[in-house]
Amino acid sequence: MPDSKVLSGLRDQVASLRVQSCCLSHERVVMEEGAAKRRSQGTGLEPVLIRVGLCPKAVRSQQLSCAHTLARHTFAHAIEVAEQQGILGGEEANRLREELQRIDHVIHTADWAKSEAEVRYALLREQEAAGNPATATKLEAERQLTELIERHRAAAEWLRRIHRLLLERIDSAARCG
Repeated sequence: MPDSKVLSGLRDQVASLRVQSCCLSHERVVMEEGAAKRRSQGTGLEPVLIRVGLCPKAVRSQQLSCAHTLARHTFAHAIEVAEQQGILGGEEANRLREELQRIDHVIHTADWAKSEAEVRYALLREQEAAGNPATATKLEAERQLTELIERHRAAAEWLRRIHRLLLERIDSAARCG
């Protein structure tokens, strides 16, 4: 029988987590008048492209689908507590942990790939703004960005289902307890 205090705290913790696909927007390069904005790294080093930047820490701390969050660790711990409290069986808890690990990998690899793709796309946009016609390379870069955004959205939807499942299991245990 689950401890009611633990159950209440667990529910509050899991309910505070959110799942929303941000499309990994923090990787976008800031463009100004057709040129990618750059920031000097210091003497002798090539300037780096300026990105839109991360969401505020308070948002990231609760956003399960963010590439730069610890919320998935919090969620993994909630799965562990749910298993310890008998809310999830061992097999189901293991399956959820494995799914969470796969989702985490998808999000991180999509983030890294989008970082590189955004740089390529920004440089192609600069070339176009300088009078060079749009090329198949630019169209391919746009297609790749779209695919990476869709990969992140799919991962977020997968997370949303797991999140909903855990909340349902906790609520069911609370009703029975």
